[in-house]
Amino acid sequence: MQKRGQLTIFIIIGILLLVVTAGVYFASSVMLKEKIAAEAEQVDVDTAPIKMFVEQCLSQAIDEGIFLVLSQGGYYDFVDANLFRFAEEGEKEILQIPYYFYGQKKNIPELKIIELETEKAGERFFTGCTENFDFFIRQGYQIEAGKPSLDITFNDKSTLGELTFPLTIIKGEKTVQLEKFFGQSMISVPDKYRLVSGYLDEQEKDPDYFLVGDLSALAYDYNFSFGFDQYYEDGQDVILSLGFEEYEEQPLIYSFALNYDWVLNKSQEKIEFEPILFLDKIPEWNITSPGAHQYHLSANGYGVNFSADTNDFLLDPKIGRITLETKNFPNDEYWYLITVTDIFNNSLSGPLYLNINVDNEKVPQLAQIEKQTAAAGKEFYYKVQAINPLPGPVLFTSKSYLFDINKKTGEISFTPSAGERGVHTVRVDVENEYGRMWERFELEIR
Repeated sequence: MQKRGQLTIFIIIGILLLVVTAGVYFASSVMLKEKIAAEAEQVDVDTAPIKMFVEQCLSQAIDEGIFLVLSQGGYYDFVDANLFRFAEEGEKEILQIPYYFYGQKKNIPELKIIELETEKAGERFFTGCTENFDFFIRQGYQIEAGKPSLDITFNDKSTLGELTFPLTIIKGEKTVQLEKFFGQSMISVPDKYRLVSGYLDEQEKDPDYFLVGDLSALAYDYNFSFGFDQYYEDGQDVILSLGFEEYEEQPLIYSFALNYDWVLNKSQEKIEFEPILFLDKIPEWNITSPGAHQYHLSANGYGVNFSADTNDFLLDPKIGRITLETKNFPNDEYWYLITVTDIFNNSLSGPLYLNINVDNEKVPQLAQIEKQTAAAGKEFYYKVQAINPLPGPVLFTSKSYLFDINKKTGEISFTPSAGERGVHTVRVDVENEYGRMWERFELEIR
């Protein structure tokens, strides 16, 4: 009887295991199907350019955040820092920088604090870089963006950034949501932090002397430069700046203040402090004639240097002059990121919108389209007209998420919904075997 009871129990357990296994398999199958369906849904909306744009902005923002924070002694907000406040000769603006050595004691912030301050600065630079996704909106996307939250991790080889940035991307009837983005800077902060911290350890051992000899030896061993400036009559407050040259053409400056109870030799050469850097707003560049064209960028600062995220055109880094040849650019809209940097490693970025629509006499043109008005719930009709086409077929296209255009006739016919009320910028193209031209117009749905 005991063996028969045990056998019954084993059979029941086996049945239960079979049911559980089947349930897990069924749930896994459902989850897999849902994942495949979600991925298939995302394929219909090309989010790769947007993701690439966000992560490019993120990596640049990490770089800019590090440059700014280290130039300010590891701080962005200067909260709870022991600060040296000063003004340049003839200037009313009060500047501030943290003391790293005060009262004969080392006073350097923890590396984790510098990490957190870099997150704040990086979020600011990132927000400025995205420009509200204006370029993609003009390409027919609707993008709803949440608030970015940046998590920075320093390591010995680089700086990693994980950005939580909820994006809802709508194209036509398709919706895709993105949230996590990753960026990297090749700047290592911990090695510079350890170098400074080790120097301050030696300064604590010998607090009555400014250890310039030690600095010179470190500069030689670790390939950096340094400069310092004294303030006030007794020269007891010193701003020390270390310059690391390995980052492209601009040195990375790590600055902080030291306080002593003696008078330094005031014959030391002064170093200049950073002026404000401005990058003038870059208007759209519209090109309608063939040949070579030039465009001049404008910025105010000391020793400004211009750069772009492309090799599509020539850019003189010193004077900001762009030169391009239209034969290298098909008629289209282009977006580039322009960056200006000064000798103090301050940098600002802005978008350059380049619109090329050159008539080569063989390509059909579009008749001018005035602003159009449509009513939600009512059919809208408009016929796009091609002018001066050569004999042969022409093709009308549009990437608008609102409607489809008749490729042969250029007719637009659709009924807008109440959710589409607002002013939309619409682009239509016409092309033949020799090329294409395009035009944008406003369509207001009421």
